[in-house]
Amino acid sequence: MQVLIDLWKQITLRTNSSQESHKNLKEVELIQKISNFLKDKECLIIFDEITEGILDSDTLQKILPELSKGSRVIFTAREDDEFPIKLTEEQKKNFVKISELNGGDCYDSFKEKVLVHKIEEKDLVHKIEEPSPEDRRAIVEKTGGIPLAVVLFAGVVSYTPSARWSDVIKLEYDYEWQFNYMGHLTLSINKKLRNILIMSYDLLPNPLKPLFLYLCLFPKSFEIPFRRLMLLWMAEGLLPAGEIEPEEQARAYFMELVYRNMIEVAKWSLDGSPKTCQIPSILYDVFSQKSLHLGFFYAHKHSNGEGDYRQLLKVRRLAEYQDVKNYPSTDLNTPHVRSYVCFDIRHHDVPNQETGKYLNKMVVRRGFGLLRVLDLEGVFKPLLPETIGKMLHLKYFGLRWTFLDSLPLSLGNLPNLEALDFKHTYIHTLPPSIWKAEKLRHLYMNNIYLDKPIPELSVQSLIQFKTLSGLILGDESPLKDGLNQLKGLWKLSLTYYSIINVETEMFKWISHLSHLESLKLRSIDESGEPSKLNLDKVRMPVSLTKLYLFGSLQATDIKFPRRIKVLTLSLSGLKEDPMPILGQLEELKVLKLFANSYLGSLMTCNPGSFPKLRVLKLWMLKELEEWSVAEGAMPCLEELEIRCCDKLKNVPQLNRVASLKELILTNMPASFASEAKSKTTCTCAVSVNQWTFSSTEVLIDLWKQITLRTNLSQESHKNLKEVELIEKINNFLKDKECLIIFDEITEGILDSDTLQKILPELSKGSRVIFTAREDDEFPIKLTEEQKKNFVKISELNGGDCYDSFKEKVLVHKIEEKDLVHKIEEPSPEDRRAIVEKTGGIPLAVVLFAGVVSYTPSARWSDVIKLEYDYEWQFNYMGHMTLSINKKLRNILIMSYDLLPNPLKPLFLYLCLFPKSFEIPFRRLMLLWMAEGLLPAGKVEPEEQARAYFMELVYRNMIEVAKWSLDGSPKTCQMPSILYDVFSQKSLHLGIFYAHKHSNGEGDYRQLLKVRRLAEYQDVKNYPSTDLNTPHVRSYVCFDIRHHDVPNQETGKYLNKMVVRRGFGLLRVLDLEGVFKPLLPETIGKMLHLKYFGLRWTFLDSLPLSLGNLPNLEALDFKHTYIHTLPPSIWKAEKLRHLYMNNIYLDKPIPELSVQSLIQFKTLSGLILGDESPLKDGLNQLKGLWKLSLTYYSIINVETEMFRWISSLSHLESLKLRSIDESGEPSKLNLDKVRMPVSLTKLYLFGSLQATDIKFPRRIKVLTLSLSGLKEDPMPILGQLEELKVLKLFAKSYLGSQMTCGPESFPKLRVLKFWMLKDLKTWSVAENAMPCLEELEIRCCDNLENIVDQLKRVKSLKELILTNMPTPFVLEAKNSIKCTCAVLVNQWTFPFTEEQQQPSPSPTTQLSSS
Repeated sequence: MQVLIDLWKQITLRTNSSQESHKNLKEVELIQKISNFLKDKECLIIFDEITEGILDSDTLQKILPELSKGSRVIFTAREDDEFPIKLTEEQKKNFVKISELNGGDCYDSFKEKVLVHKIEEKDLVHKIEEPSPEDRRAIVEKTGGIPLAVVLFAGVVSYTPSARWSDVIKLEYDYEWQFNYMGHLTLSINKKLRNILIMSYDLLPNPLKPLFLYLCLFPKSFEIPFRRLMLLWMAEGLLPAGEIEPEEQARAYFMELVYRNMIEVAKWSLDGSPKTCQIPSILYDVFSQKSLHLGFFYAHKHSNGEGDYRQLLKVRRLAEYQDVKNYPSTDLNTPHVRSYVCFDIRHHDVPNQETGKYLNKMVVRRGFGLLRVLDLEGVFKPLLPETIGKMLHLKYFGLRWTFLDSLPLSLGNLPNLEALDFKHTYIHTLPPSIWKAEKLRHLYMNNIYLDKPIPELSVQSLIQFKTLSGLILGDESPLKDGLNQLKGLWKLSLTYYSIINVETEMFKWISHLSHLESLKLRSIDESGEPSKLNLDKVRMPVSLTKLYLFGSLQATDIKFPRRIKVLTLSLSGLKEDPMPILGQLEELKVLKLFANSYLGSLMTCNPGSFPKLRVLKLWMLKELEEWSVAEGAMPCLEELEIRCCDKLKNVPQLNRVASLKELILTNMPASFASEAKSKTTCTCAVSVNQWTFSSTEVLIDLWKQITLRTNLSQESHKNLKEVELIEKINNFLKDKECLIIFDEITEGILDSDTLQKILPELSKGSRVIFTAREDDEFPIKLTEEQKKNFVKISELNGGDCYDSFKEKVLVHKIEEKDLVHKIEEPSPEDRRAIVEKTGGIPLAVVLFAGVVSYTPSARWSDVIKLEYDYEWQFNYMGHMTLSINKKLRNILIMSYDLLPNPLKPLFLYLCLFPKSFEIPFRRLMLLWMAEGLLPAGKVEPEEQARAYFMELVYRNMIEVAKWSLDGSPKTCQMPSILYDVFSQKSLHLGIFYAHKHSNGEGDYRQLLKVRRLAEYQDVKNYPSTDLNTPHVRSYVCFDIRHHDVPNQETGKYLNKMVVRRGFGLLRVLDLEGVFKPLLPETIGKMLHLKYFGLRWTFLDSLPLSLGNLPNLEALDFKHTYIHTLPPSIWKAEKLRHLYMNNIYLDKPIPELSVQSLIQFKTLSGLILGDESPLKDGLNQLKGLWKLSLTYYSIINVETEMFRWISSLSHLESLKLRSIDESGEPSKLNLDKVRMPVSLTKLYLFGSLQATDIKFPRRIKVLTLSLSGLKEDPMPILGQLEELKVLKLFAKSYLGSQMTCGPESFPKLRVLKFWMLKDLKTWSVAENAMPCLEELEIRCCDNLENIVDQLKRVKSLKELILTNMPTPFVLEAKNSIKCTCAVLVNQWTFPFTEEQQQPSPSPTTQLSSS
């Protein structure tokens, strides 16, 4: 798999797939992608040092291109044996065995490697001279012509005076010495190579030996960033003390190891500095064994817990390659460990909590008390312990690419910290005390905003600070007597708001940085857009070699230090050609002109300009038309990239640039690319990329539904391109018999070519149905075959029309308690009038049924006669009037006009959500309450909201998209045509303002008076930073961007509005589903806030000021990574609903107000670690309706908790999980609790006794998980007369027999058996479960035939069999009655008992038979 990933990475390096993650791809998908890419390409692939087991011949055959197209594939192997993969005759032609070099080639190779170092003789300790003829022959003999031996020996003698070469050549190591170095590898390596390998290490200067061995701590073939390695070497104390700076010493030692060919640079930066490195494969194999043998570090590589963990008791460096939870003992102590480096190789979709738990445990036990290095770079969301501040010896803390949201506050207590790196994370706040760290040298941040003074820096900090990266300056105060005291910086990267005071102070500071080598400067305005860089105010340090400028410049600004080697300009807006001035920079090696850096149409490179330029990039210079390159310009240019310069007509005479090796053309016109190829020399490679982007929403909806019940259900669609989606859908459908409905297809949603590619072959029995609202021809051209399946919704005839009407009215008669009157059968005259009134239009029929359902039968005639004239229609429906059938128009207006007044704003409020958006009922109810849309009354607002919601459902004004298993509504949406009509009406009435245009279109003046603001697009597109919204009471954001980049703009906008008091009266702040919004700390100033929705935001922390909100009624941060809660939240007197994400409590909570004790209704997502939060705290909450908590099975906790639960007389829903200290399920001692009689929903996680299963008679939904019952629970459970849903999850029952007696489970509708591994027989008596409609059996491997039993259940409509044996499935399918659908799933990966499946989309529907 690793070889395939490496190959795919290289394929995507310069293609439009470069940003696509490979981490979610399975091996079969990688093979397919590689094969698809290579099959039409002409390329050379080299598989270097292939060993047995790395690739099998079948895989090789699938991924290799057709060699007839000119491709060549070369394999190399280290061993002398036959190649370990069987090759075809065609492949054998391309198999190259590395043989020994002959004398001449051997010495030439040696000479070339030695001469490389002569170029940089300043790094060597002596002058290298040409060897004598005798020594030449001896070198060939010594190395045996083995290429690796040659280059290693060249490295040795490069650092040996020529006079001593003879001594080195004679040096031999006997077998014992070899074995001590190389252990069991000795026998498998050529003797001469063995000798050179030992020599290469043995003759290293002593300071370099531990530095080299340290690289073996990283996994094999791991590309180690030089930045990371340098900081680790320093923190480990591996660099000897000297007069020069440790960073310079580290670089010198690193380059010596490179010149000695002990390590190789995998990637070079454009300026020629090393970026990443690795150890050659055979050196890693040898010296990683030696490192382990010497006890240099301990590597935990075994996921199954294998390994000699006794070594951990004495090892100083611990490298973690696997999931840390696999350590065999929780009592393991590591008293000597000084370094912990983690390489988490799992897929990056689940946070790494185990590492944090392990660290916390070690700190508590002082096992990591002496830790110097904590490197978690690349580990996905490690759970950091708050005890991090106890690691007083910590020098290096690496968090780059961890995607964390916050840092532990105790981080500022580390007195010895030298380097902190949290670049490429979502961390936006920094503990202020970090500036007091006296030894801090390198601080890599991720856009930390500073607008307040920082603590006074120590004298030592002022001298030692070398790197300050990722800072945003919002004010001059952090500079004055703070940052401006840092005079020794080498590298500075910052963004600043273009305010005069900030610029003045900042440029004054930069001018004094006499050692500064690298500067990245970004100027932005208040909206985050690029602003002016006033470089006339700054004197750039002469030491500067790298400069990146983001922001507009004047021609007079482009005066840079003569030593500049790398220059990047972005959004500079230069109107005059910069090349004549830039061409005079004699040391410039890399020049990058990015988007809109130059706005002119002509560009000229004069003779003799850019004498040392090696790399030139021109990106998105939209106005550039002509570029001339004079003879003698850019004599050293090797790489040129031109991207998205659409107007560039002529191709410069690149054949004049003899040094050019690579020309990259991206998104350039085809004619330009052709001309460029003809004008370059034959030694220049030309790469052409064409990147395109298209909308794939319908395809994504269809793919979601396809994966709903398949083994692909967990695969993310977000990284798939349209072509891949089409291929996947087609591959899935082509062998299936299925029904697909594309509902209300409109022009532009799908083109005919795409449609043709994804549709299955209809001859296999599949059917595809298209529906469209308009009377026009279908907007996509269809084939004759497709036309057979095109269905146009027509009017119903009289009989069908009335039957449909009657069915819709009778639905409501089932629940007459919700109606205000008795519905009677209409007269024959009224029946005919109903048909005439609705015109047989299906939507009109169901809407009219909804109207009369709430109208006494005696008044039906009056309703039927009701008509609305054209003016009234236009006032309601505006421009929609002309496009909708007249009778339907009339019914649409009537359905709204006859709504009771309290329901009208509730109905219109749904238009605030995007079209076809599935609105969770929970969310809608809380929003209605917070908005004040529910009239005050005697009943609780939640009950009132449910009653009104169900009336809108019965009136067919909204539809329930998903029902919970117990029959309660889960999600809803507004029918499409109602949304189109009434969203316009809502906007017209000013109910809300919807920002839908990413291009900034819209009448923003409405914002000055609107009360509700719905955000559908990126908030940064608002046109004015001075926009104020004084009347806004509600802000609801629907971020429709892909969830891979945090939404920072929303937070910035909110912060701006709070500062300007534009959101000072906000009641609703709903960010549910917005990916990682940047929350302002000023949230505590929203004193009127009632509802704060953060569900599915994946945030890590809450603003501390959240506890200052006196009017907060509902806080929802379920499905996030938030694990701490501001204690002051418990003081919120009006809080009714608190949805959390496993918040751990083990301390007393603040005293609750009298009002809180009465009003608190929902408490979800709590973990109790102690009884103290209960005593005089939570146990005072007597009015709860819903409670979901986990508790540690400690006697004191159980006693207090069960006493509290017993007193909750209004409790309707309870979820209870018992765990031990390791998080494993524990015993639920239900004999201590008296369940409230009001309980209707109960979920129990943990072991039970048979005597425990005594539940209240009103229970409707019961879930048992890991209960470990040994006696059949069905005789007792079958007596629960109100039970509608029963779920027996993993190991809830351990017995082999199960019996459902006669007349048991009288109202049961849904039954689920999951992972009852020991269940063999299940008998169902006659008349048992008379109402059962859905049965799911999952992973019950030993269950025998139940067909005869199920035949007795006449009501069964759906049988779902998941991962059941094939004979069991076949018998069920063949024997179950035709009225019951049998769905079969075979999943090849594990599911938890609470697995949530994705929801079907309203746009497309998929039915598989």
